[in-house]
Amino acid sequence: MLALAFSSFAAPDAIAQSVDIPLQLVESSQGVRLIINVGIGGGAQRSYLFDTGSNLFNAAYSASAFGTVPASADNLPTGVVYKYGDNAATNTFVGNFVGASSLTFYPDLTSTSGVTLNATTAAGAPSTFTMNAVYQHTDGTKTYDTSLPLQSIPGVFGGVYGIFGAGTMVSQATGTNGATATYGSILGQAVVPGTTAGYVVAANGQSLSSVNTGGAPVQGSSVNGPQPSQCVLSSCGPSVILGLTPALLAQFRPVNTMAAASGGSLTFPNTGAPSSAEFGINMTVTVRAPGQTPIR
Repeated sequence: MLALAFSSFAAPDAIAQSVDIPLQLVESSQGVRLIINVGIGGGAQRSYLFDTGSNLFNAAYSASAFGTVPASADNLPTGVVYKYGDNAATNTFVGNFVGASSLTFYPDLTSTSGVTLNATTAAGAPSTFTMNAVYQHTDGTKTYDTSLPLQSIPGVFGGVYGIFGAGTMVSQATGTNGATATYGSILGQAVVPGTTAGYVVAANGQSLSSVNTGGAPVQGSSVNGPQPSQCVLSSCGPSVILGLTPALLAQFRPVNTMAAASGGSLTFPNTGAPSSAEFGINMTVTVRAPGQTPIR
């Protein structure tokens, strides 16, 4: 998987260094999932579903998990309803937008150290990451207790406490208090000094055979062909490479390019990186054959 969010400012001449944020492949009650383990504001780390198709960090609020981050903020939207997934009309997260000055990402829940991101503006001034402190989650038929994890398997996986959106879309929300805020993925909001804003999701480095399933086969493990028994890389753990360097961009430079409209005038907080459209674009293609009327 690849997700990039380009900014309008270029990397300086000095050698730039990206940041590797660890991810984790686990077998959940709903199949293999890509997980990110996050500590918010110095709080205890929790697992969240890593989703490149959504654009907000929805985390179930608790004082222990949010550390120094409060349950709400006067200057940010409260009571925000975020519609999520294929059943977005009924599957919702309700919460208050808050600002986290720092987030720490751990390889797993047993790790005592991780990668910490401090929120700053593009100019380097202290800032915050906009996220959602969730106090209610419903799928239309059931309202879930946000203190309990979802998708857990006893003895295998402890479950998730929300969704870590990693999409390249930027949106706005207005709360019940009348406050409005622009939001997007934490990854798009993160400034890595010396690099261009953006990220690469490197999720295919780990063999599914290594995932702890509690004895049951991994669902869909053979869909993409035989799984390797070992990795040729020095580290097989999936990760997010945050901060685009010239060397990194060169690996993904397309041979053929096609002009496309951006997602609109909204840009990511902190970085000022432009957003993309949430869904695919329509393209008109004309096919011509000798002696035939062109088909469009």
